Amino acid sequence: MYTYSFTLTPSRIKSDIVFTDYTDIFSEAVENINSGIAFGRDGKSISIDDKRIKEKSFEVVLESVSPLENPARSLSSLTRYLTTKYPEKFKDYLYNKKLFNFKLDSKSEISRTKNERITNEELLKGIIDLFYAQKRTKERQKAIDEIKKIVVPFMK
Repeated sequence: MYTYSFTLTPSRIKSDIVFTDYTDIFSEAVENINSGIAFGRDGKSISIDDKRIKEKSFEVVLESVSPLENPARSLSSLTRYLTTKYPEKFKDYLYNKKLFNFKLDSKSEISRTKNERITNEELLKGIIDLFYAQKRTKERQKAIDEIKKIVVPFMK
């Protein structure tokens, strides 16, 4: 599991938005985004701790089963949700189609324990990422060759 911690601030420098006024809407947005098709398929989730929402900033944690080259891109779903569902509340705070500036505070990888099982969905996503999304390396090619050896007897 990969974890990315961000601090979000208004994209407009002189914005008068007060994030604490929208705590309930942010919680709703996170719940709907996490239950969406794209986040479910990709094994991602967003969380916002209500206690970490301040007037001009708040912290967001993004978790993913696979590493993300540009994790802030996943947070654009938050802007899309808020401006689509509540355009009257957020349209005045947009700057260059962005509601937030994202500052990556930290990223970490939580290793699986030996007893933790990988789901079929996680395995399939990992194999697809290996075949199509990873940079070309000798280790990657070796892993692909090993997978092919394993799968060939099961192909009809």
